[in-house]
Amino acid sequence: MGEENFSGSNLSLSEMQLQCLKELKEAVVLMKNDIHIISLLILVFFILGLVGLLSFMLIGIF
Repeated sequence: MGEENFSGSNLSLSEMQLQCLKELKEAVVLMKNDIHIISLLILVFFILGLVGLLSFMLIGIF
């Protein structure tokens, strides 16, 4: 009886772990998409900042 109980709890534990893994995978995929968007935004702002600095320097020189 005790062993049967133990194997039953193992089954439910593995099922829970599988469910958690599935949810983790989905969360990671969503996070990857967000990270791509955020990195693109940072790149755009960085380039805009560089262009602004360069134009500022050129105006200061001339």
